[in-house]
Amino acid sequence: DEALGSIVHRLMTPAASPDGCTALDLSGSGIRNLAGLAQITSRLESICLTGNKLRGLSGLPTGLVSLKAPSNWIRFSAADPDRFMFARELPHLEEIDLSANEISDIQVFSGLRHLRVLELSRNRIESLSALRGCRRLLHLALRDNSLSALDLDASETPLLSTLDVCNNRLRVVPASIGEFAHLVKVNMVRNDLEHFEVHGPPAESMRELKLSENPLIMRRDGGVVDVRVWRAKFPSLRTLYLDVCNIRKMASSADPEDDLHSPLPSGTDRHTSARSASGWSSLFNLSLRGSALQQPLSVAFECMPQLKNLYAPDTHLVLPRSLPILGNLL
Repeated sequence: DEALGSIVHRLMTPAASPDGCTALDLSGSGIRNLAGLAQITSRLESICLTGNKLRGLSGLPTGLVSLKAPSNWIRFSAADPDRFMFARELPHLEEIDLSANEISDIQVFSGLRHLRVLELSRNRIESLSALRGCRRLLHLALRDNSLSALDLDASETPLLSTLDVCNNRLRVVPASIGEFAHLVKVNMVRNDLEHFEVHGPPAESMRELKLSENPLIMRRDGGVVDVRVWRAKFPSLRTLYLDVCNIRKMASSADPEDDLHSPLPSGTDRHTSARSASGWSSLFNLSLRGSALQQPLSVAFECMPQLKNLYAPDTHLVLPRSLPILGNLL
């Protein structure tokens, strides 16, 4: 290959000393294949191949820890019995960025025991069920794919902390999201969400949830966000994005009057107890941009006693007579 040949020739010059090289950037070099690269860079740990013309990854040295090759033509055929499998060819990888390629088979990444970061945005992935054995995976990015269901098995990625599935075709926020014991941040902006499953285990570790630009997500609930229900599912959530979700009301379904006849511990104020029972005390930041453009949006601030920042531009918001102390009100 003429393009690769010119690069190998440069690497083989005495000044380049390729055999002792541990990091290599071959971005935008017109490379079409990697044949011979492993033989001249045996100590290579990190390589960047952004913006080339690669269709496969055969030829890379097996000791790689970091692989970045976005914006190529890489694909893996599930029908090929000899297809490239990362656990076999590059078993030490901790970081992979193959964004903007033509990948549809996510099974090829299964079994990577050291993998911590997997970037696969702008590919052709339709399902996550085949991803297995990535037990140290922390960050998974799948923006701009074709996912219709969040079918990732929590037991196969037990340490996952960040999940980005923005701009896919997801229809449901699944109850299984609570099974990821370490999941802190989730981005599900710009999907086709129609339903939010509240049953199943609570997402105890969740701190940030982005559900913006899903205008049908609250349709089944009449545009009402029940703070009591959401708090039960996300008891530790600090930041919530619900921009352009056609929300009509945000309040708690709990009736404080139900608590007036129940005994309380000595020294406890009854009204304070009622509010805390139905309130979402963990929530600090709330974004409701572009909601309820046709009718006013009502927010029961007393249900969110620790709210500090409210972002609601382009929203017809009904304000109570007295507002809580907010650091930012936009």
